[in-house]
Amino acid sequence: MKRIVIHIILMLLSLSLFSQEKIDKQQIEKRYEVAFNELKAMLEDSAPLSFKKAVFITENAYWDNELNYELFNKEVL
Repeated sequence: MKRIVIHIILMLLSLSLFSQEKIDKQQIEKRYEVAFNELKAMLEDSAPLSFKKAVFITENAYWDNELNYELFNKEVL
């Protein structure tokens, strides 16, 4: 009986970890999709072309959208 309970607990934990991994993957894909669309807009002339902004968009996607553009602007001339 104890062995069955342990197996059930392990199975539930693994399912929970798998679903968390899937959510994280979806969030990451969404971040990069948004960044891609912003860069694409620059290349298609529907947004102002800016190398500095393109670098920020790329870095911000990598850093989980935690960068601050105003601070970035002050640091990068």
